[in-house]
Amino acid sequence: MLPIGTVHVDLPGSYALARRLGMDAAHAVIGFEFPRCRAVPVTSGVVVVGEEHGETLRAAWQEHSQNQAAKVEEKRQKRIWDNWKMLIKGLLIKERIIARYDMGGEEGGEKGKKGKGKKKGGSGHVHVFPARSRRKDKVTGQMVQKCSCGLVVPVESCEEEL
Repeated sequence: MLPIGTVHVDLPGSYALARRLGMDAAHAVIGFEFPRCRAVPVTSGVVVVGEEHGETLRAAWQEHSQNQAAKVEEKRQKRIWDNWKMLIKGLLIKERIIARYDMGGEEGGEKGKKGKGKKKGGSGHVHVFPARSRRKDKVTGQMVQKCSCGLVVPVESCEEEL
């Protein structure tokens, strides 16, 4: 039951929108629940004074929901582009590391022999690959060896497995 001259607008978020527009609005109580022997009011939407305020609120809510949908889509598109950027940057970093540390083994490193294999990087650091650092990679399944600095490279000759 509504007072004369008021309108019930049952839209989600309509109370906050009415307050933002400066309208006189109140939560609409549509019934009561009785959990644990207490009366708790159930509200749904708002009650505004005047039919014109109701129409204005509905139009504003429609515009607000369209703006929200546009923001969600914009955020989704930004996330897609950011993921692509991150993928491309990762591939560029991988190429740079391969070029810097010459993963082809052309600089005369002793990677194929047991014991200590040495390889010089661009910063003057000598990579040491002890025989005990050889292991099978869990992801790719190929044999790799690890330097003390954390560099992991594939073993070229797989005959010398552990």
